Amino acid sequence: SRPPAMPLEDAPDRSARLRLALHIGRQLAKDAPAEAPRAITADAVARCAAPPVLAVGVISAPRNHERRQRMRDMRDLLLAESPCAATMTFVLGHRSMLNAEERLIVAAESAQHGDLALLDAHDGSKPGVSHGGRAVAEKALAWLIHSVAASRAAFVCKLDDATMPESTREYPRPPEVTLTRLDDDTMPHLPNLVADLRALQSEVPNPSFAYYGVHVYRMWDWASAEAGGEPNAACGGHGDDGPPQQSSTLKRLYRLSRRGERCERAAGPFPFPDGSLEIVGRGALEAVFNSSRVRSYAARHFRNERPPFWSHEDACLGALLHREASERELPVSYLALRRWEHNLFWVNWADRTSLVSGNTLWAHYTRSAERADYVSSAFRATAGQARDAFRCGGCGAGWGWTPPHARVSCCD
Repeated sequence: SRPPAMPLEDAPDRSARLRLALHIGRQLAKDAPAEAPRAITADAVARCAAPPVLAVGVISAPRNHERRQRMRDMRDLLLAESPCAATMTFVLGHRSMLNAEERLIVAAESAQHGDLALLDAHDGSKPGVSHGGRAVAEKALAWLIHSVAASRAAFVCKLDDATMPESTREYPRPPEVTLTRLDDDTMPHLPNLVADLRALQSEVPNPSFAYYGVHVYRMWDWASAEAGGEPNAACGGHGDDGPPQQSSTLKRLYRLSRRGERCERAAGPFPFPDGSLEIVGRGALEAVFNSSRVRSYAARHFRNERPPFWSHEDACLGALLHREASERELPVSYLALRRWEHNLFWVNWADRTSLVSGNTLWAHYTRSAERADYVSSAFRATAGQARDAFRCGGCGAGWGWTPPHARVSCCD
């Protein structure tokens, strides 16, 4: 059953909620160790006896070295008691894309930390190249392909480097040690997220083929994309009303897929994580992102020198997985987390449905300092709380979605 609401949700007004949230953080700080966490080095990770539960790939940019160091500080604090539970790798583009100064930054940082991956993707600040649209899409796909051989983790996650673990602002540390907090855009509840993935392995059919996140629906016109046309080949528009609820967007996409309609050639509709958090199980990772067709797709777009360029990252990753799952009858388990219960798109003091509960696994748009403080303190207070078990059933009866074959599972 769902855990009871936190006391701070019952506070009468915004200022009272904030005071209570900060009080929770201060009380927890009294019991925290006074010393700074020990750095989790690449050598230490290599000595772990068992594979990690989660491998996090942080899509970064060459000059963001200070941001990367802050994320390392957060990781070291969060994983102090379980350094082998998760790994963190910072994903950059190909070395040839970087200018001389960026190469020096990356070389020095890599020698010190050993946690950078320079992959076949655009990046940097040379003329005609930037860390945006095309670069982010290529690095995201390159990270999933790279992880097949580079990681033994049961699950692989893609994050942007604006994403940070819980704030360390309220933790005590000696005066000579400085652990800073970013004004986060998205804050994942890493302890509960790892626990959720461990539970998934015993509660869900074919857990290694899990596709996990807050899902939405899309269609993808491969005929146009593969014929040298528009590489951003989503068709039929999109909406925020994804599974497990019945979806008006899904019904509209089915209408547009009929003969004579504008999406009749498109694949789908199919669900995919909306981009705020996206996790792929090891079996799906190896089957899809190690396939020759997906590798060729990535290489072709990396080599492309003329517009239009591929930049629609999340829908296309979902389309790549859907195509392989459909044609090869892969036993994919779609894990649809419930929006506004397992994630928060923003925090609004006046709306208690947007406040953290024991089921919240990540929060989005926590850019202001008071919201970041509230979310991080609330996450510390809810660490270790049990959430509802996964429920799996028929995709059609539950979601209204017709999967490509009978081996697909739909869970929430």
